[in-house]
Amino acid sequence: MQNSLDRIFDGLCSTLRERVLPEVSDPWVRIQVEAAVGLLAHLAVRVEWRCADLAEEVAATRALLAEATARGGTAPELLRARDALATPAPGASDNARLVAARSDLLEALAGVQEWAAREGDPAAASLREPLRRLLADRLEAELALLAGARRVAVGDTAAPASAS
Repeated sequence: MQNSLDRIFDGLCSTLRERVLPEVSDPWVRIQVEAAVGLLAHLAVRVEWRCADLAEEVAATRALLAEATARGGTAPELLRARDALATPAPGASDNARLVAARSDLLEALAGVQEWAAREGDPAAASLREPLRRLLADRLEAELALLAGARRVAVGDTAAPASAS
């Protein structure tokens, strides 16, 4: 499960206030740290996950859960996945509902992963590759975001090299 943006921003602000600021003696640097805390606090109430990314993740996870539940069975993990799919997919621009849907679907997906890891179940075994592919796709998307964040963090404004 991913941290919420609220927790991320709260953690950043707390760390700067409680760990960094007490170690800073230079008045000018203290002001900069306090300004960073203020900026983060203002961003916290204005920033949300990108809807396009959330909608893509929700759609891909729903598709895999649908594939898992279509294989039949009454394992509790599959019943949980069916319950998650019973809730209609949120609109592509409804950030709060997309975040909630992603959380619910990822919880159901964790159960499906447990089910698929069981020995001796052919239906579960046949789902392992689609599960691996979904997780690999999500990891690649996260790594691309992290690479972009890293470029920003180090001040590299050059466009990333395109994959050929």
